[in-house]
Order: sequence, then structure tokens, then C-alpha cells
Amino acid sequence: MNILLVEDESRIAHSIVNCLQQEGFSVEHVEAYDDLVAFLQHADIKPSIFILDRLLGDQDSLSLLSSIRKQYPHAGILILSAISSVGEKTMALDGGADDYLAKPFALSELTSRVKALSRRALKPNNSPFIKHNNLVLDLQSHSLLISGKTVRLPNREYLILKLLLQNPGRVYSKIQMIESMWENDSESETNVVESTISSLRRRLEDLKAEVVIKNMRNVGYWIET
Repeated sequence: MNILLVEDESRIAHSIVNCLQQEGFSVEHVEAYDDLVAFLQHADIKPSIFILDRLLGDQDSLSLLSSIRKQYPHAGILILSAISSVGEKTMALDGGADDYLAKPFALSELTSRVKALSRRALKPNNSPFIKHNNLVLDLQSHSLLISGKTVRLPNREYLILKLLLQNPGRVYSKIQMIESMWENDSESETNVVESTISSLRRRLEDLKAEVVIKNMRNVGYWIET
């Protein structure tokens, strides 16, 4: 499995490359924002995972998330950043990232998150769509198709809806949702799940989608079957 690491601090990059190579990953490393742009334009390899340092000089790698997601729709994207606020994490996730790891971090935690992204990438996906009643979720464009209308979803809403639709009737706790989607087990961020589901419910109701997200206090959420 190929990984592209974009990190401008040579000491950190060297440690990450050595660690991941010892785990059996093939790692390509570039240092600068312009190098990433050039890679996206001319790359011969197809990374399964991108590890992006948030700030590269005076450039923000988040500005390239939409381009990466469009060119590599099934790749996992992990953001590394010294900025650890919930707002910054939310911006990255909504922009298309799959996970966000604050610096400084333990290499063991980075490795665990990369392995989780790799398992996700290796899961067979025979269809680019999930259908449920009058709703179709497009796994490539992260959008909904309802009655001939296409609606692009914010990334957090897409991830939650995809998780629930893949196993209708299965109950997921808030912690399970965070661990499954964002590889983060912080209970302090369960409010992010609540606000995302509230927004998703309103969107589905406005679209007249025949999908009902149920919940039970202190238990979890599920799609009504």
C-alpha cells in the first residue's frame, strides 16, 4: 500500500517514514506545498493514503483537499497539525479529510491511525452507491441522489450517513462513530456527533428522504428499517 507523506520538518518526516516502512508500507515523501501540487499533476503512483502536514511554510494543505479527494476518491487522508482545536478539526473533516492528528504525537498512535485507514481502503466495494428507499448515496462524489436531485453533503454528514446506511438497524454509540470515522476516542467531542446528526436529519427531512435516523439516550443511533 502506497503512502504519500507531505511534511516539511525533516526530523519528523524521517521518523514517520522509518516507522511506517518498518510496518510494511511503501512511503513517498515530499517536503513543500509546491511539491504536493506537482505530485498531483504528474504522479505515476496512486497513493492509498495521504498524510499531510497542515501548514507548509505559508501555505495550508487544506486548500488542496478537494483536489485530492476528486483525483483519489477512495484514498484515506490524515492531517497532521500543531493546531488542535475542535474548530480546526471540524474544518478539516468537512473539507474532505478522514482523520486529524495533533502534534506532538506518538508514532504508535500515528501507525494505528494509518492502519485503520488502510483497512478501510482495502475493504471491497462492489458498488459506488448505497440505496435505501428513495435515497441513493454516491460513494465517489459524497452526494445524495433523491428524485432526480443531487445534493453534495458536508464530509461529516456523509461519513455518518454512510456508516448508518451500510448497516441499517445496527445501533452505533457516539464513541463508536468517532472511533470508526475519525479514529478519535475523545468523549469530549461527542457533541460533534450530536450536531452533525441534527444537521443531517434536517437535510434529509427537507429533501423528503425516506430515511429515519433513530436514537435512544445513552445507547446510540441507527437507521430505522
